[in-house]
Amino acid sequence: MLDRPSGGPAYPNVRYLDLDSNRLNTSINLTLFPNLRQADFSNNRIPGFIGNGSMPKSLWYLSLADNLLTALPEGFRSMPNLLSLNLANNRISQWPTWGSTPPGLCMGDFLSLDIVKDHDPPPDWGSLTYFDVSNNPINTDVTAFLMPLKWQRSLTVLGASNCSLYGPMNCEAFTTFEVAKVAGLMDQGIPVTASIWSFPNLFFLYLRDNRITAIDTGGVQLELYHIDFSNNSLVSVASGDWSFFDVLHARFTENPDLRHDSVHPIPIEKCQDLRQNFNEMSIPRPLVPDPQGYSVRTLDNGEERFECTEFCSTFNKIEVDYTINSDALCRCLPGYEGTGANCTKCPRNTYSNRDYGTRTCKQYPDDAGSAEGSAACYCRLGYERGEEPCEPCTEGSVGVQKRGNNGSRATWICQDCLPGLNCSIPVNYNANVLPGFFQLTVQLQSENSSHNAAREVTTYGARLTLLPIVVPCPLRSACIGTNKTNGLNICSEGHEGFACNRCKAAFSRQTPLQPCTPCARLWQIVIVNVLLVVAILMAIFLLTALAERAAASSRAEVPSQLIKIGLSHITAVCGLPFSCSTSP
Repeated sequence: MLDRPSGGPAYPNVRYLDLDSNRLNTSINLTLFPNLRQADFSNNRIPGFIGNGSMPKSLWYLSLADNLLTALPEGFRSMPNLLSLNLANNRISQWPTWGSTPPGLCMGDFLSLDIVKDHDPPPDWGSLTYFDVSNNPINTDVTAFLMPLKWQRSLTVLGASNCSLYGPMNCEAFTTFEVAKVAGLMDQGIPVTASIWSFPNLFFLYLRDNRITAIDTGGVQLELYHIDFSNNSLVSVASGDWSFFDVLHARFTENPDLRHDSVHPIPIEKCQDLRQNFNEMSIPRPLVPDPQGYSVRTLDNGEERFECTEFCSTFNKIEVDYTINSDALCRCLPGYEGTGANCTKCPRNTYSNRDYGTRTCKQYPDDAGSAEGSAACYCRLGYERGEEPCEPCTEGSVGVQKRGNNGSRATWICQDCLPGLNCSIPVNYNANVLPGFFQLTVQLQSENSSHNAAREVTTYGARLTLLPIVVPCPLRSACIGTNKTNGLNICSEGHEGFACNRCKAAFSRQTPLQPCTPCARLWQIVIVNVLLVVAILMAIFLLTALAERAAASSRAEVPSQLIKIGLSHITAVCGLPFSCSTSP
């Protein structure tokens, strides 16, 4: 029925035609429905129209979305009563030149006769309010794309997202004139200026996902509800005059090269304060950063150096990337310094935070310090926070390690001295231990060592314990204090190990409560052993002689037996090795 030629039978009584989501795959002819008001052919495979594609003059709504159209037929040029035209998701790659005006329309004060005569008549869409041609490979200059549409004074919604539109949107896309009136005046020799219609009823403009590079309305202030230019190639907007932003909601995100310097740094605590300052504003809708809208931004390498905010949406909502003016919309995180998004870590012994600002890092006093990238200082050992940033600990106190908050490094406070510590001066990293006491130590792997070498450190100095761990030594004289340089324990001569309770090599003692003494020298041991052997041999000889004499006596049985027992005992003792005992 739809593919019949125009000379066939007509259907004058058809007013509404709904063929959505069928399998139509041939060109159609709507002149067969002279009184048609609404037609829906979306979600088919229609490639075009029979003839020139003429439309019924009575048509109000026409939807050809999701088909295979490649161009707008010439018959589309006249649809005087059409209210809505949906051509989204087709294959339109040929865009008509209807309504095109030659260059120079908005360059002079008066219209030239050549411009009036040479312009292509616009389409007759005087009632059109809705037009959507999104997701078509139109691939044309955005100003040329708007030529057929800029004459439509009733248009309220225009959608052309993802259409490969490119180039700058200049003032010729917003400048028109009343053809009949202008021609009559010019025939009388009266100079005529171009009328700037500026889409007087356009409320919604969707041009996202294109390659538009600039927007210059030529001074036209478009009063819109919503515009979307996200994911384009914008570099400038309205030649720096952001009066074009007189809209309720504008989206310009994903335009990394777009810059704008005229951000208004009005000193406010929250966006609601703008209403109180409304009478003092030089422009009705200023671009003011939201002081409460900052959020941390993560770089490609995962690092977090700065945070950025958006513009206040008190009067309207303008969505942009922070790169549009990073100096006005961004600030460094605590622990960094710089302007906008250009931030570097604070060096050691400096800091930055919200109280003092993050443009430059503040130097710490001598009694405080910090690691690189710190947001707060910490008091050095022997100091604690008081009325001043850091106050020295008093006599009889020891520094206690206290974990930092919000990522700041650990700080120190002063606490009463513990038994076994010398607190005549405040305890530093290396606690001064009294004689007779031993401080707990651990073995840690040395830094920058490829051989897993270990070094001995105190648990307090290594920050493994909040306080120095001190225990009394079993033999008080074995523990004589600590090294003032490294804080390690010092044992008396011949002692080592935990609590200095083990004898070193070549030292010995009889009981754990006795001090370790050096073993005798080797030559002394040899002489003593030789003398003992000689003495024993002499004793054996003497006892043997006495045993023989006693045997000859008539009452020698008992003494002889006693002498033999003693002689056997001495012989057994001589067989034992003599050595220096090294018992602990």
